[in-house]
Amino acid sequence: ASKAAMWLVVGTSVGTSLLTVAVLWPLRAQLCELVTSDSEVVPVASMLVAAAFVAAGLSQLVSIGTSGVLSGQGRTFVTTLLSFGFELPTSIGGTALLVYVAKLRGKEGLLAITWAGGGFSLVEVGVVALIILCGDWRRFAADAKARQEADRPAAADAEGGDGGESGGAAAGEGTPADGAAEAQDQGSR
Repeated sequence: ASKAAMWLVVGTSVGTSLLTVAVLWPLRAQLCELVTSDSEVVPVASMLVAAAFVAAGLSQLVSIGTSGVLSGQGRTFVTTLLSFGFELPTSIGGTALLVYVAKLRGKEGLLAITWAGGGFSLVEVGVVALIILCGDWRRFAADAKARQEADRPAAADAEGGDGGESGGAAAGEGTPADGAAEAQDQGSR
């Protein structure tokens, strides 16, 4: 069920991203003209819109994989390693290399850097997908279920039991131990 839910979320994300691009792509120049009237900026900005859409869509898939699937499986350490050991170095480091080493500047440089960001995100999608698809889904689902069930007794005790009639007391009747505990609670307030 968890694998099916993941595919449902990924499919919905990809579908809505493609629909958004399909609707807004033909209007990219008009959208850019809403924020600038500079005739030199509009063509560059409209090309940046495409690169930004691709980068944002791929980044969204990475987030679904890390913050959604891996964290949901209880693999927060893997998520942390991916974020700090891979995602930040490739996105920030890759941009820094393109600016300071490759000396990308101006409108062509900005466009190349934005497309490179999409490329870095594509590599991240591949790495996260590989980790997720090669994982032991049954074990992670069982672990997650065990964690959820481990929290239930504490929550039930905090609420005064399991929520049902137990211990032989009828509905509305408390046990002597309940009365003593209630009196002690009122006395401590």
